[in-house]
Amino acid sequence: MKKTGKFIAILLVILFAAPIEMNGTGLNMNNLKVPEYKTIIRQTRQRIIPTKTIWLSSLDLTKMNQGIGKPVLDKNADLKPLSIAKQIFKKGVGTRVNSSLWIDLGGASNRFVASVGVDDDTINRAKVTIHNFKIVGDGKKLWESGPMNYGDPAKKVDVNIEGVKTLVLFVFNVGSRASQVQLDWADAKFIVQGREPVTINPPKEEYV
Repeated sequence: MKKTGKFIAILLVILFAAPIEMNGTGLNMNNLKVPEYKTIIRQTRQRIIPTKTIWLSSLDLTKMNQGIGKPVLDKNADLKPLSIAKQIFKKGVGTRVNSSLWIDLGGASNRFVASVGVDDDTINRAKVTIHNFKIVGDGKKLWESGPMNYGDPAKKVDVNIEGVKTLVLFVFNVGSRASQVQLDWADAKFIVQGREPVTINPPKEEYV
């Protein structure tokens, strides 16, 4: 099996890729190790398969769970422009507290990029609550915002999701049960090399 994989990797390089320098001596086929030909496969794939941007708001968000109401595409939960600490965003998803979205990536996405925070349109009595954005890939935490309050600047998200099959986007409320808080996955997008992400129903017991 290893010999077959090694052969395929070398064949891909010969057919599609320019020579790859290793240790300054060129490609040494006799000494090629497993990690090296995996790198070659990845580099060759990047050369022959173009990347594309898939916006989170372009996916089917009917499968997104949240405390109250439904997620909104490219607007906040009150159908106004997405706004975090007076910064306006044209794209994204407006949601409510305690939300989760499960996404089947199929190992075909490279990165997930976004700006997250509490929307400026949150009502006064919900402004004192604290929130936490969290991203989980194949059961492992990949990124977490830490506590966020109303008025905090948007936090940038740029997560490497190469090889991840299932991604989950969470927003938790910390310390209270306020349901009127508006929370934004602003400018949220996937950098994809292969098939596009697809939202899926969560399992009966969600892992966090």
